[in-house]
Amino acid sequence: MKHDVEEQAASLSQRVETQQAQPTTEKKPEKKVEKEPKFVEAPNPYIDIPVSNMRDVIAKRLLESKTTIPHYYLTSEIVMDKIIKYKIRNLNLLF
Repeated sequence: MKHDVEEQAASLSQRVETQQAQPTTEKKPEKKVEKEPKFVEAPNPYIDIPVSNMRDVIAKRLLESKTTIPHYYLTSEIVMDKIIKYKIRNLNLLF
């Protein structure tokens, strides 16, 4: 109801006024600010060696063969259950 809201607003404003009038002696807990981790560059274990002319030509030819010649990849699935059973039977006969 309207009068309930007005009463609540009045009581809140009174609380705010009394809190402002009283000096606060309590210390607020300080917020701990986490420091960002510092980036430390690890030493590079690799050594850059300049490319020789021969290796440069090899790299260019490999790239050319991969990009200009059609390639295809074949994947097939083979069921080997019968062969495995046969092999196990024959191994059991040997031992």
